[in-house]
Amino acid sequence: MTTPAPYRPVTAALWMLGSVVSFSGMAIAGRQLQGVHDTFEIMAARSFVSFFLVIGAALAMGRLRDIRATRLTGHAVRNVVHFTGQNLWFWALTLIPLAQLIAIEFTSPLWVILLSPLLLGERITGPRALAAGLGFVGI
Repeated sequence: MTTPAPYRPVTAALWMLGSVVSFSGMAIAGRQLQGVHDTFEIMAARSFVSFFLVIGAALAMGRLRDIRATRLTGHAVRNVVHFTGQNLWFWALTLIPLAQLIAIEFTSPLWVILLSPLLLGERITGPRALAAGLGFVGI
């Protein structure tokens, strides 16, 4: 049995802040690069840089040995789906205002609630349905 991770809300908040800054920076950079490069080029460069960042972080933390080549088919499918989704996101960035794109992006957790019965076999309880409904109304 493992012990639970320590409760560190300030650390969690700082990670979330870093995430928001990172995603916002990616959106701004993507919009600026769209006039010069197509989405596939942007994603290829992003993937190339990210690969070396992940390897560097794993090396720095002494966790490189934890990266395994098992379940390669699942990894390949997940990466193709992610790469396609990110390409479409960068493409949408050129077509609609940034605020609208982010609002649509915030529907992701709501779609998880609605699709979880089909994909994960979960039940949609009353509170979940209410949360999803209120979330869509808010967006």
